[in-house]
Amino acid sequence: MSEFEGSHGTSKSRADKIKKEGFTESTGRGGSGIYFWCHGRYNTMLAIGWYKFQCKKKVFVQDKDPLAAVIIAKLEEEDSKVLNMENIKFKERIDQLAEDMDIDKNKEPDIAAIYDLFIEDLELKSNSRFSILLLKVAPPPINYCPEYSIKILGAPLCCVVRDQACIKILRITEGEDENG
Repeated sequence: MSEFEGSHGTSKSRADKIKKEGFTESTGRGGSGIYFWCHGRYNTMLAIGWYKFQCKKKVFVQDKDPLAAVIIAKLEEEDSKVLNMENIKFKERIDQLAEDMDIDKNKEPDIAAIYDLFIEDLELKSNSRFSILLLKVAPPPINYCPEYSIKILGAPLCCVVRDQACIKILRITEGEDENG
């Protein structure tokens, strides 16, 4: 059994909705799923940095309560349903797919679609479904998360959850606005 503790940064309004109704999948660099920072003592900082970065893009401007909320969750799944996307052969295959399909490697929706395609193909070939993907992604820009040193730590680990049954919310912390 694999177990991770992850953080998910959002607004208080959205955290309240998640608590009542569950998460909504979105797309990101690693395809479709629910993204959690899983980088030890930096989990909360990364989630808050992500929240602040999203605030600057006006993501939460229409929310009833746009203050920050960090959802801390336990992510648990059988080892056979956890896929480590840091495998170099996987990355090379994804890169080849992107070249074959002539996608723009700088457009996040195109990158997410290639990851989804790769994972769907792998699931068909292996006759299994992966519930959690492990993937290193870029941290929030340094001005939103200055405590995280990418030069020392490298890209932080994310868990991309594709099955909500793997998520157990442990706690929700709230209170910061986009400035701090």
